Amino acid sequence: MRKLAGLFVLSIVFVAPVFAQETPPSTGQETPPAAQTPAPAPEEKPKPAVRYTPKYEISAGFSRRSYYSSGVPTIWMNGWDGSIDYNWKNWIGGEAEGLGVYKRLDPNQTLAIYTAMVGPRIYPFGHRKFTVYGHFLYGEGYYRLSTAPIGGFGGSNTTDTHRAWAGGGGFALEKWNHWGIRLFQLDYASTHFLGGKNGQGSIRVSFGVTFRFGQKR
Repeated sequence: MRKLAGLFVLSIVFVAPVFAQETPPSTGQETPPAAQTPAPAPEEKPKPAVRYTPKYEISAGFSRRSYYSSGVPTIWMNGWDGSIDYNWKNWIGGEAEGLGVYKRLDPNQTLAIYTAMVGPRIYPFGHRKFTVYGHFLYGEGYYRLSTAPIGGFGGSNTTDTHRAWAGGGGFALEKWNHWGIRLFQLDYASTHFLGGKNGQGSIRVSFGVTFRFGQKR
């Protein structure tokens, strides 16, 4: 009996250190969970341009105009044009336009034609990415033929002012909120300078840029 008790005590003495090595010591602190990677934020899509009816539109650009008078070959003249529009509704507005074109006829003579006109502007489909418009304008035209001094003779200016009108239309790219491009505009214009009974017919082609501001509600 004493031998069995001694063997039991010895086994405890030798086995206890083995269990002590296999069991990790407790530090009293829990292992923190692994950090989670936050989900990536969704990409923001670019906001499309706002479609609205502007109160005002200012336009400026290049204009090419023919000038025809009875007994005189057709003259093509280059210059500028500019306009300002106020929109009463989505489909109609009022326009004021100014234009100036020039042509050197020979080394000593230069022809210039100016017009200032007003009238309605119509948007049959409203304001869109591609905006179609038409207009009819009426006002005054100014004619000036300048002759430089030559051969001891002084220079001279022949001028005249008379009624003028124009009608036509075009289309513009209004992709951006405030800026647009007047891609193409075609008009037929008429003047009555120098007492011409039949007047002078003209074809006008123009393009340019537009700036829109204000919002018509």
